[in-house]
Amino acid sequence: MKKQLIIGLTLAVMVTGAVMTAIQPAVAGYRWKTGRNGYVPPQAVVGGFDGENLYVCSTGVAVGKLVPRQKKCYVPYKGSEFAYDKYQVLVVDSFHWAPLTSDLDLPPGAIVGGTDGKKDGEPIYVCNAVVAGKWIPGKYSVSHNVCYVPYKGKEIEVKNFNVLISR
Repeated sequence: MKKQLIIGLTLAVMVTGAVMTAIQPAVAGYRWKTGRNGYVPPQAVVGGFDGENLYVCSTGVAVGKLVPRQKKCYVPYKGSEFAYDKYQVLVVDSFHWAPLTSDLDLPPGAIVGGTDGKKDGEPIYVCNAVVAGKWIPGKYSVSHNVCYVPYKGKEIEVKNFNVLISR
């Protein structure tokens, strides 16, 4: 029975990311609130600005930008930008954006937004970067050493960026 429960929880994370929202808040001081069609919960993290506030959203695997006016969460993946009506919005009690050090050490308290979906399940962290003069939230994996942001239909790699830290 325990083995079936663990397998079920693993599948739930891969399919919906729902377990991520239940496990991480107690440990890290942040939580992911379910949303759809542009909903922004109170205390949602503003990750950037492009004519309006852009909020940090996740599909449970990838992290991206919620554009309330367009009612979509956009995430970068394999060179493209993908739009979702259903998503999770990051809510944090206390946070700050921190640039990575020159040797790219990840600061303590960096917020996890998902996993890479591969066998090793590498954590994907919340980042933001400037693209075309605009701050855009996205995803950072330690193995790639770049922040990937969704912008104008594409996944953009940015080498100078911030990561989100929970205090």
